[in-house]
Amino acid sequence: MMDYDYRPFDDGDYVIYSILGNNMCLSLSQNVLNQGTNVIIYHKYDGVYQDFYLKYVGSGYYKIISRNSGNVLDAAGNGGSQSNVTIWGDQNGSKQLWRFVPTDDGYYHIVNKNGCFLDVTGANKADGANVQVYTPNFGSAQKWRIDRVSTPKVLPENGAIYEIETALDANMRLDVSGNGKNDGDNITVYARNNSNAQKFQMVSVGGGYYKIVHMGSGKIVDANGNGYSESNVTIWGDHVGSNNVGSNQLWRFEDAKNGYYYIINKNGCSLDVCGANTANGNVWVYTPNWGRAQQWKLHRTSAVPEA
Repeated sequence: MMDYDYRPFDDGDYVIYSILGNNMCLSLSQNVLNQGTNVIIYHKYDGVYQDFYLKYVGSGYYKIISRNSGNVLDAAGNGGSQSNVTIWGDQNGSKQLWRFVPTDDGYYHIVNKNGCFLDVTGANKADGANVQVYTPNFGSAQKWRIDRVSTPKVLPENGAIYEIETALDANMRLDVSGNGKNDGDNITVYARNNSNAQKFQMVSVGGGYYKIVHMGSGKIVDANGNGYSESNVTIWGDHVGSNNVGSNQLWRFEDAKNGYYYIINKNGCSLDVCGANTANGNVWVYTPNWGRAQQWKLHRTSAVPEA
């Protein structure tokens, strides 16, 4: 097969259907998101275990990322023929890189960098049928339909005040350390205490973006410096202004479809608990990986803005 730079899909959320059976799609076994979870086919249902994020990485290849775990589709061992398929931490290896080769009848073969095809073992059409990689035979067990997921726009209410819970611990909230009021005061996650240190107002600026205003100081949640991956998050004076510049202070809310949001700045980086460590608690922005350290739940409060 030719090695070519073919990009059939934009980055985004997709469901990957096998053509073997009606409404059967790539799924995580037993509804588990952990590293090492087996990949199967199962009839489509409304859940997060069948959603995959396709991320183009160049030269025709994609990573296929489990939407709510951050783990990637992986062919076990050396990734050769008859290797089992699971989700695993991103190692950027050839057995985790996939390209989509169109068929003459409108479907795709999904091929890893070792040249093996994503394959339903034994062409089994039943719920729970195992998925492996296998030598190309171009049969129905190696054909897939790729459907884009339409994510509904579910946005916070403009002007409302919220506490922001991390998915890592239901009792931990986004918190300005010591309820600080100065530019550069650090943001962490901290045990819920019902103080203004943990209350934030959502102010819509249009285009799906918000300023997140700390109620204890009136300052804005800010990704320091240029606001790109690994920038620390603090509060800072509003430099968005009427012309809506200041990409490191503008945030959008993307529905994670499990009761949480991803909070993503205008540079495309996600609000993230550093190292998924709630004991240290520091918050920064990081490249989206869709893990629980990047998932946040909004709790509307009864607080009202001061006149």
